[in-house]
Amino acid sequence: MKLAEIGTDPKRAENIGPKFAEAYNASWFAQEPGLKKIQVNPGYQAPPLDGVWATAPYFHNGSVPTLHGVLNSKTRPAVFTRSFKTNEADYDKDKVGWKVTETKPPGDTASGLERRKVYDTTQPGRGNGGHTYGDDLTDAERAAVIEYLKTL
Repeated sequence: MKLAEIGTDPKRAENIGPKFAEAYNASWFAQEPGLKKIQVNPGYQAPPLDGVWATAPYFHNGSVPTLHGVLNSKTRPAVFTRSFKTNEADYDKDKVGWKVTETKPPGDTASGLERRKVYDTTQPGRGNGGHTYGDDLTDAERAAVIEYLKTL
């Protein structure tokens, strides 16, 4: 599908163009036996859904912390942070993904470490727009899809 139809943030796809692919393929990264060379692709390769319950956060850039947010674009947080622990208490079993706290952008005076702890979807390359295919589902239908995805 075309990126414009999906509506996802295009920055990563735009940045992996012919010049990048040529440089990467000539570097030592691409010389490892068995690795494939980078090929320019006008979009993103969708990952398989098996084990999707264990692969949060979602989208190519990690901008959506839960499957519930994938299926309901209106509930996606714009700016958030989360615990970087991976304990059971840090995981949302109902929404399937990481528990987050909505916050504000850290500002220019914050240290680099503090800025890295905050995910700001208003920044280029970090957008969480698009993928609105689940928005028309009822809450019950959305919950049923999530329960099904847990079985994969």
